[in-house]
Amino acid sequence: MAPYFSNMSIRNTLVDRHFSVEQNSDISTEDIREQLSDAVFKSIEEQQNVVHQAPTSIGKTHLIATTQWSQYDEITGDQPVFHLLPTRKARDEAYQLNQQSDATGLKLRGRQDACGLAAGEYDNDIDAPDGSTPSKWFEKKCDQQGWPFSIAHLEFDQRIHRQLPCRPCDAIQQWDELKKINQGESETDVIFATHDFARSPKVHQDANLVFDERPDFKQDFDVDDIRVPITSYLKAIDAPVEDYESLISNYLREPQNQSFRRKFDRPDREWFIEKENSHVLAPGIAQAILSAEERANDRWVGEVWYQYPNLNPYTESLQYPVQISVVFDEKNNLRKSYSVPKFAEARSVIGLDAHPAKSKWKINLNNIESNSILTAKETQNWRKEERNLRIYQIGNNKHTWTVQGYERAENKVDALCSELREKHGEQFRSGIISKKYELDFKKLLEENGVNEPLVTHYGMEESVNEFEDEEVGLVLGCISPNDDDIKDWIALLDKEAKPLREADNPELNPSSGGQIWVGSNRDIAHELIFDIRERHVLQAVGRFARSPSDFDDGATVYVFTNVLPDQWVDREIADVDILTEKQLEMLEIIADSEDGMTASEVADEIDVTERYVYDLVEHHRGTEWLNVIEGAGSYNADVFEVDRVPKGVIEL
Repeated sequence: MAPYFSNMSIRNTLVDRHFSVEQNSDISTEDIREQLSDAVFKSIEEQQNVVHQAPTSIGKTHLIATTQWSQYDEITGDQPVFHLLPTRKARDEAYQLNQQSDATGLKLRGRQDACGLAAGEYDNDIDAPDGSTPSKWFEKKCDQQGWPFSIAHLEFDQRIHRQLPCRPCDAIQQWDELKKINQGESETDVIFATHDFARSPKVHQDANLVFDERPDFKQDFDVDDIRVPITSYLKAIDAPVEDYESLISNYLREPQNQSFRRKFDRPDREWFIEKENSHVLAPGIAQAILSAEERANDRWVGEVWYQYPNLNPYTESLQYPVQISVVFDEKNNLRKSYSVPKFAEARSVIGLDAHPAKSKWKINLNNIESNSILTAKETQNWRKEERNLRIYQIGNNKHTWTVQGYERAENKVDALCSELREKHGEQFRSGIISKKYELDFKKLLEENGVNEPLVTHYGMEESVNEFEDEEVGLVLGCISPNDDDIKDWIALLDKEAKPLREADNPELNPSSGGQIWVGSNRDIAHELIFDIRERHVLQAVGRFARSPSDFDDGATVYVFTNVLPDQWVDREIADVDILTEKQLEMLEIIADSEDGMTASEVADEIDVTERYVYDLVEHHRGTEWLNVIEGAGSYNADVFEVDRVPKGVIEL
């Protein structure tokens, strides 16, 4: 299958084209794809570090995955091109595109999909060196202690006295194929891997790295994850303090001289390998704590460059420096920890994102620059006219499905699903919501006649294509960031901003959508909020109508939240009106009648006033399920007919 990007024409236009197209309300899909191709090729040729903002479904993944990069030595510098994606599923989908094109590819696999021993296939047959199962052993060494998988596999092999069933191991041998590519012994157009593989110096050294979506190099440490290994490390080097608490409480806020810091040496290999409570980053995190300085919002931030230890006794490992950053609050709680590889040795670093938060890209990819392929106006014109994606906002609240008011929220979503099925029939069967309420949403869809609902949650909506053929979708609520999380980012970025309610002299910024921050860098705070709140909703909407080149493709997505920017909303629909039990009873009585009923006749049936009945039907006059025959009843009273009784009222 030939790629839909015409790369053969790129060199003819590359020199004369700019990164941003001119204002053009009629810009076509082909125009944008050509512009994206030119921008990416130029960035790689000029060895830039830049993230390109291009709209969802324009074909960013397709461009990288299907280009025959080995034919463009003058662009790539005769160096490999890595296509790095956020999940294994996204990686596999990109690799499949590659295999269906004329390009060639190599897929790097992690331990759980390349090594049967680590994946648990032999848990019932082999005991790990510590008596646990092999999968648990690898999980502990790699995830809890930070060992590279190659070291974990080597140690497992040496400590167990039997032939390993995975020898030779695919997870290890794949690096031999990568070595051939790096040495020019094998031509491969694209090397596919997940973001985590970018941590390896074997991947980013002299290579052209293309990140599909923003990577996240944070370390998910809880209190015990970090306290125990650092205490063990301090004891191993006979440090001036004996445990983690002492290091934090006594020295975090006390300026220390260089001779004091030099007492925190690196332990020998034995500590990393033999101690069950060690961690490869513990020495670096201790150094980061010692370097911490006070920043905004009562946060302390420490940052150091740290060289990963060489744990392989048989070979010299590549230099593996990482920048370790830690954020603490005033109670000494570890709020954030990052371990970002040093990408200085990469030939080029390219990012692709539809809605990039520039500050977060810079934290994760060493001060990467940013560029927009289209203007905001061009993006919206293309979305409507070429992509045929329509977005309808329901109500004017965030509608986060929370425990407080849970029943009312559930009733609204139930009624909404019912009305969408009534209007769109089997075309409506899919939606996206927060993870906490995914199963509840799926159950409501089933109760409203959807046999096999297609549902996913925020956080899983990036770079997946399950919704591309759906014609109608529903996106429910949003993820609201908490102030503490934004404070952590503000401190990590060394900026100044605080929530409005904590400010002495507030400066209002009505564009922030309800979470208002003030200070010299309030724009950064609002960008961070946008990245958590609006971005997930925009990404969710972007899962629909994924084939803009197909004139028959398109979708209508209903969004039950008000957080989207105005330009992303094509129509506003009033909120769902939930009917009370008494109102439902009145409508059911009318629906059961053969010839309709007047307000007085309904009032005679149940304990309500005639005015109450009249106000109800008058309020919903004009809906498709209510028919009013004026003056057809006794004494010229209006007669009301109800075709069906809705769970709630909404004018879709």
